[in-house]
Amino acid sequence: MNSLLYQNPLLYERLLSVLHGKSWKKRYELMAKLVGKNKKVLDLGCGSCVLVKYLDQSCEYIGIEANTKFVRYAQEKNLNIIHGDIFEVDFPKADIVVISDILHHIIPKQEQLIKKALESASVLIICEPKHGKGICNWISSNKLFFKLFGDNDGINRYEEMMAWEYSESALREFLSQFGKMETHRAGNSIIARLVI
Repeated sequence: MNSLLYQNPLLYERLLSVLHGKSWKKRYELMAKLVGKNKKVLDLGCGSCVLVKYLDQSCEYIGIEANTKFVRYAQEKNLNIIHGDIFEVDFPKADIVVISDILHHIIPKQEQLIKKALESASVLIICEPKHGKGICNWISSNKLFFKLFGDNDGINRYEEMMAWEYSESALREFLSQFGKMETHRAGNSIIARLVI
């Protein structure tokens, strides 16, 4: 986890809320609405567990996170979190698996993750920031920003980030091979609900 973004959970939340603006809250509210009530929710690459703040209290939450600092933060809040790499940890059974801001970090293994998640639950909620060909705004495409504050997570290099393609149509096309899907927008985020 190379960027400052991944060094402190509170900085992570603050910086992302600034970058996403008003849509930061909207995206989590929409994901929580799509989850509903009385569901067991598995949140992959859960970061600082922002989603749990928006879920109905009747839901059971489990997060999986590789970043030790974020895991400690969640454990201090008594959240149910598993420390480990999402490709190495066995997923518990759940009603819904949430994959928020993860697919663009794991290229070219995104198909592998979707298939693994569908072994755990028959419903996936996937949230990705909207990109065109490459990155469409100057801040996120700036190499210095990427290294210091951006998605420099130690997994993807800057050159790989510039090749990310998650327009709404590209995300729909990718996900349509796995099941029935609906998509929603929350600011610059695309949220898909996939059901097999």
